[in-house]
Amino acid sequence: MEDFDSGAAGWTHGGTHDEWQVGPPQHYSDDPASAYSTPNVYGIDLSTDGAYEDDSSQRLNSPTIDCTGKYGVRLHYKRWLAVEDGVYDRATITVNGIQVYVNPPGNGENHTIDTSWQDEVIDISSIANNNPTVRVRFELASDPGLHFGGWNIDDFCVEGIGGGPGTEEIVSGAGAGPSNAPVVKTWSHASRRRW
Repeated sequence: MEDFDSGAAGWTHGGTHDEWQVGPPQHYSDDPASAYSTPNVYGIDLSTDGAYEDDSSQRLNSPTIDCTGKYGVRLHYKRWLAVEDGVYDRATITVNGIQVYVNPPGNGENHTIDTSWQDEVIDISSIANNNPTVRVRFELASDPGLHFGGWNIDDFCVEGIGGGPGTEEIVSGAGAGPSNAPVVKTWSHASRRRW
């Protein structure tokens, strides 16, 4: 699991008006007062006013995650998201370029404004099962109008079943040592209720 408390080895970010930062949230705009797993999150504009910029298109990319031999793969993370209605601003998650989440469009006033940490699980098995090169991207694209706090992410991991009978594994994007190789943790089937 990557909680960003020791940095963010292997993660990259960019785009127009790129404001992705690792650090403690400051409760600016619609951001949380603290990380889910203190002290750090990976979020948009943690140091100024907390809100994403107008006409931005900014993205955060995970390291490559090796899911070879893993099945039933899921993306599991904590989220505090504040974004304008999907008619105007789009918060998306893609896995290897395939969209797996987008904030819903509504009547122009159906904003997604989290007021507590959300535990999110997304089935990415059709993309990630037994795939040696899995990359997750969080992105936010905004229009010239109203803007909110954007993405705040904590406790990121990719989970799957594999590694032999009776085991489940977390295959995380966290770097391990100088090679930045993914971390793998194994536990018994009794822990399946964690999902």
